[in-house]
Amino acid sequence: MKTLSKILMALAASLLLAQPVLAIEGESGNTQEKDPSRLRQMQEEHKEEMKEKMQNSFCERLTDISGKLHDLAGNRQNRFDSLREGKIEKLRERKDQRDDKIETRRAEWNEHREKQLEKLEDRADTDAEKAAVAAFKTALESAITARRASIDAAREAFRAGMEALIKKRQDAVKAAITNLKAAGDAAFAKAKADCEADVDPATVKTNLKTALETARKAFQEEMKNRENYKDEAKALIETRNAAIKKAQEDFKAAMEKAKATLKAAFAADHESDEDSSDDSSSPE
Repeated sequence: MKTLSKILMALAASLLLAQPVLAIEGESGNTQEKDPSRLRQMQEEHKEEMKEKMQNSFCERLTDISGKLHDLAGNRQNRFDSLREGKIEKLRERKDQRDDKIETRRAEWNEHREKQLEKLEDRADTDAEKAAVAAFKTALESAITARRASIDAAREAFRAGMEALIKKRQDAVKAAITNLKAAGDAAFAKAKADCEADVDPATVKTNLKTALETARKAFQEEMKNRENYKDEAKALIETRNAAIKKAQEDFKAAMEKAKATLKAAFAADHESDEDSSDDSSSPE
């Protein structure tokens, strides 16, 4: 019994000694929970932690977005390059098709002309008439050659001008896309630098949006300048048409002169025949 009493007394003493410690710890914990300065400190730490997370998340997404936009611009560039090559190729295909049609028609005209000249030669009885037909044929061939050369030169100049115009227009588009890509890269590089410098994410986003909007407007303005090339295309068409018209008028004038000379030769020869016939019937 004495031994049991000693154990109980020792246990009671240990509990009494431990109670103040527990009380102190409890009071200390309550003090920390209710301390306003500690709460503010915890809130600031949480705020900084969330800010850091937002910045890290924004920067990570920024890299992804930048890469996607860069790829999109590159794809647009490739598409424009393909369109340019396609337009020039189609222009050349149409040129070849027109050339084939023109050569076919010219071959038909040559055949028809030769038949008409043969008929004209058959009508020439005298040496003077035959010489007149030969001169007419030479004048005709010369006029046709001159007309074709002028028309072909006008068509080639027009085609070369149109190809240069297409290339000029597409180069302007290419330059606009290049400028857009450069401005976008610069805007994202600035945003990334701001992120690394712990600039407020909202400010970084606003600045990035403004820079990209400025780049977009500059791109649209450059693209509008393509409309000015319509006047140049119109001028090329007018120049070609004027050259063809002049070639036709020159040919017509040359033919009128050649016809007049031929008719005069045949008329003079017939008049000479009539005079000879009258003299032979004369009593003298």
